[in-house]
Amino acid sequence: MNAHYSRLKRDVLIAGILLVLVGAGLIWKREDKGNAAPVDKAAAAEGAASANTRSSDAERPIAARGAPQWQFPVRSEAETKALQARAEAGDAAAQRELAWAYDRCWIMSLDPAGYPRQIHVMASLLPSPRAAAIIEQAGRALMKECAGLDDGQRIPMDAITLWMQQAARGGDLEAIAMTWRPNNTHALEQETLWDRVIAEGNAEALHALINVYQAEEINRRFGDVLTRDDASSALLLAACRLGKDCGPGSVFMRTMCTAAGACADASYETFLMGQLPVAEREVLQRQVEAVLQKLQRKGWASTVPLLP
Repeated sequence: MNAHYSRLKRDVLIAGILLVLVGAGLIWKREDKGNAAPVDKAAAAEGAASANTRSSDAERPIAARGAPQWQFPVRSEAETKALQARAEAGDAAAQRELAWAYDRCWIMSLDPAGYPRQIHVMASLLPSPRAAAIIEQAGRALMKECAGLDDGQRIPMDAITLWMQQAARGGDLEAIAMTWRPNNTHALEQETLWDRVIAEGNAEALHALINVYQAEEINRRFGDVLTRDDASSALLLAACRLGKDCGPGSVFMRTMCTAAGACADASYETFLMGQLPVAEREVLQRQVEAVLQKLQRKGWASTVPLLP
């Protein structure tokens, strides 16, 4: 694998992570001069999937050999209704989780009948029968979960943003991080927000902070140990090490699979490292270690050992 290809492959995976992180409705447009709005990756993914359904290459059969033994998690209809009830009663954590549920289901809700074919098309383009089997399973799990959300009705994009904003106003730290932008009535100052995330050891909120609007603060805090090209990768892996569930069969990996085609019965770290040549892998691992050490020195006590 040459350096150019490996860099391109990793960039695609990181783009997939950001898609999972900010989703369809949580991409904030910067209005201040000189800051272009980021691309709506979820909408782009929808367009790409629609285009692929017209490709004649999509008709080749999918082998189901080597399907994983575990099953992707699915929130049942009863659990979904209970989550909605807690959110409507004012539970900020439930409001944030409901926003994420809407976020995951938004694209599928645009064309529920056509979604199985979109998944099949994506499966046909994956590099192995095992990956194809995993995305087929991930797609079925997502469809089952989304069928219990608002009785499978089309999801307005506003539902995603409004519930996440409500959770932020209710004090949920991950939601505050997720919706951060200048001049929010519920926003903390950037430095204060990072300090609070570190002090509380909130890996999900750390993960949410790793977006285009935090580049300056990331450089200020970690610029001495991170290279510009690897900053997002290292911080994302650090968040996974610190408690965000990025393991095999997780909701995170399920979404990585259906949204970005990164389908494996492995953790995100194992999957990402497997795309890199040894030299780049070692550099990235050293940077992850350095980030964990800095966070620990700043008061984050729950660092975990490196994977072999």
